[in-house]
Amino acid sequence: MYFKVLLYQNVFIPARFFGENLNSQILSTVITMTEGKKISPFGTVVIVIAFFPTISLGKILPGSSSALFRISYDAVTFRAMKGEVIDVIVTHVTKFGFFGEAGLLEVFVSKKLMPSAFVYDPFGSQFVNHATDSSITKDAKTMIRIIGVRNQSGTKTSTDTIQAIGTMNIY
Repeated sequence: MYFKVLLYQNVFIPARFFGENLNSQILSTVITMTEGKKISPFGTVVIVIAFFPTISLGKILPGSSSALFRISYDAVTFRAMKGEVIDVIVTHVTKFGFFGEAGLLEVFVSKKLMPSAFVYDPFGSQFVNHATDSSITKDAKTMIRIIGVRNQSGTKTSTDTIQAIGTMNIY
């Protein structure tokens, strides 16, 4: 689910950036520090959409040539929630299930969490439902319900993605 939230960020700016471009340096620092990062409890920042015109006066840090600025801004965040129904694009199909993506979210749907009418076809690398003549192939869109979420942010092997387990049994 996407949220528009008001966030605050403390930014340290070195003295070499003090001058007429100070505001643009502060704004670009905030964007690089926050976009794509997990800000709990709001989820992962997708994009910074607006800065408020007043940037606080900087405070010079004793013993340092940096100044501390407090910035407030609006951002769009993404947080996957258990029980949420979403559309995903299938990225990979195996005999054990399929993987799908929905923005920052990577979802795995096990064969056991699909309707029993879907049968794996190893020659086409797809799941086929002969009763309804539908199939789950790479690049297909399908609707799933999230039943478990795990955030990978902050680990050594992390790619800052959110992983989830889903089911096609929505109702």
